[in-house]
Amino acid sequence: MKPLGCQVHSVRELAAKDYLGTLRRLAEIGYKGVEIGRLGDCGPKEVRKVLDEMGVACIGLHGAIPNPEGISEAVDTLGALGCKTCLCNLEPPHYESADLVRSAAERFAQARQLLAPHGVRLVYHNHWWEMKRLDGQLAYDLFFQTAGEALAEIDVYWAAVGQAVFGEGDVVELVGRYRSRLPLMHLKDGPLTGGEPRAANVAVGSGAMDIPACVKAADPDVLEWLIVEFDSCETDILQAVRDSYDYITRQGLAAGAR
Repeated sequence: MKPLGCQVHSVRELAAKDYLGTLRRLAEIGYKGVEIGRLGDCGPKEVRKVLDEMGVACIGLHGAIPNPEGISEAVDTLGALGCKTCLCNLEPPHYESADLVRSAAERFAQARQLLAPHGVRLVYHNHWWEMKRLDGQLAYDLFFQTAGEALAEIDVYWAAVGQAVFGEGDVVELVGRYRSRLPLMHLKDGPLTGGEPRAANVAVGSGAMDIPACVKAADPDVLEWLIVEFDSCETDILQAVRDSYDYITRQGLAAGAR
């Protein structure tokens, strides 16, 4: 069974007030790892110290695609965190045309090649706008065709929302198609409406997503972590994060620390 982590972005308002204390609260719930975006006012070594004390892994560091001048800084930060995974995404303007997608994918491929000698892998995280068609093919497919042997972190909810917005596709099929390059999967849930892509998330297992089917479609020999994430939440976020943990672990989809 794969370990369960949480993206700290989910609890960003709590983290803004007490970053290290929030990490401890996630560990107390039972999460075995955290995916980090911003470090708040803390340094990476300070964060690493708390994670080590709690027995929690740093799954990955999420940010912009590193440019050639920023590779050393990215490698140093990851090293201080004890992590070898750099995650990134692209905003909607990069998906306005096939040429823009190819250009961004080429930049991603260059960064991936520059990070590789340092033992760092670069992984792409999707949102909903990659699920449109450009020049007759899925923009997400076009990105990966251009980016070479790139790895994916499929956010199953965002993929399903994009498929609802653009009126085609199936998230379970997408996971199955990319299973050979899918070490990380984001689990989130919600109403799954195409009318308002940014509708608030709900605790995993209480929305419209078929989470078990998504997890089952991944390759267990490639998949390393399942990661809970909330982009927004209209209820108490810490309770929603706890409820998500309880659902996923009780369903036997991933392993927690309790």
